[in-house]
Amino acid sequence: MSRRNLTVLFLAIVAALLCGSRVERNPYARYVSEGFTMIDEWGLDEPRDHELMAGAVAGMVDVLRRRGDEHSAFVEPEIAEPLLAEMAQEFGGVGVRIKLHGDPQRLTVVESPVPGSPAYRSLVRRGDRIVAIDGAPTLGMSMIDVLDRMRGVPGEPVVLTIERDDVDELIAVKLVREVIELPSVAGDQRLPSGEWVYRLEGEPSIALVRIVSFGAKTVAELRTVLSDLTKRSDGEPEISGVVLDLRHNAGGAIDAAVGVCELLLENGAPIVTTRGRDRQVEDAYAARGDGPFTDLPIVVLIDRNTASASEIVAASLQDNGRARVVGERSYGKGTVQRLLSLESGRSLLKLTSASYWRPSGVNIHRAVGQGEDEPWGVKPDAEGAIEQTPEEMIAWFEWRQRRDLIAEAEPAEQATQEATQEAALEEDEETPQEQASDQTESPASLARDPALARAVELLLAPGADNSSPSPAE
Repeated sequence: MSRRNLTVLFLAIVAALLCGSRVERNPYARYVSEGFTMIDEWGLDEPRDHELMAGAVAGMVDVLRRRGDEHSAFVEPEIAEPLLAEMAQEFGGVGVRIKLHGDPQRLTVVESPVPGSPAYRSLVRRGDRIVAIDGAPTLGMSMIDVLDRMRGVPGEPVVLTIERDDVDELIAVKLVREVIELPSVAGDQRLPSGEWVYRLEGEPSIALVRIVSFGAKTVAELRTVLSDLTKRSDGEPEISGVVLDLRHNAGGAIDAAVGVCELLLENGAPIVTTRGRDRQVEDAYAARGDGPFTDLPIVVLIDRNTASASEIVAASLQDNGRARVVGERSYGKGTVQRLLSLESGRSLLKLTSASYWRPSGVNIHRAVGQGEDEPWGVKPDAEGAIEQTPEEMIAWFEWRQRRDLIAEAEPAEQATQEATQEAALEEDEETPQEQASDQTESPASLARDPALARAVELLLAPGADNSSPSPAE
């Protein structure tokens, strides 16, 4: 036998011994493997190997859930790809914004396509119903199946068959997929071009900057927005402050949250620590160098749906005395989920492996059974507490969604008709108090958003010191 073959054989024997040793240390791993083999070989029905593997992993994750871990999960391939695309903030697609709407559910274009996308340059309009994708009927199709068919490799074509109320015949639109970017930073309202307006209507010295998720491009996006806002331009007042809106932000990448804090904090300011099973610190994050916007007055907005990475930002700015916090107490989701590759990356294991702790030493995570009077999450400052009923929260969220729509360039008659319908809808949804508020306060955002109005009030107060008075729970 050649020397090379002997070396390969030796390495294979060593690897086998190491694997065998690991299994022997935990015999339950061997039991799982044995169970897999028994079912695969002797079961009356012959399931696919992927189904057996997925069932085994999902069963183990279910044990974690019964022990209080709400966030670990087995991620099937059809969900794993969109999840990774969302975190990367880009994917191959055509740029339509769609939703299953009505009864029966029809695939509907709910707002104007992404500016600059293939759909934006085509005949696709808000309100169109997509009845087929490459000839496959969409009626009864799940959103996962829809995304799987709509997305693909940039440069490849896809044909959408569209139904429109004012057109008798179906419209076939052929689009070529491109890289579609998913911005994570938004403003108060959009121009017809899709560009965000950050300065508030009626209070142009105050900007509303909303972070809707924390992804790979969030820090760069925020840096650009804040740089543009702090530059003096003709005809615009100097920025007096920024409202950093983290409401309805479920989180994202910890690196993005740390990067956002570094834009606003001084060198060495603590941001967050992570701790493992034994509550010993695994990683400690602090600002590296003075951020470019350390002197910019900031008020942070949070609500009951502010979670994870967004709680890291709110807690760090509050504990460092860098910003006041307005709104409701946050969700209390302070755990780290690692995305571990399975099946050569086709599926994922999202595994809770650590917890987030504030600079003040408080665990952000709300453990099972913890009450409202115990320390977890982020509380607003005393002067920033805003209570909302579930109905008020839904009404605000729906209004915010309508305000985010892009004004489309449409025939004058149709535009007038849609504007009249939307005005009538908003009037029907308003209470008498809201209608009176709209008449007395011209800026729409401040009239319909009490938390934003409070934040603006704090920023504009004479001699305002917008640092948080003390670290809060």
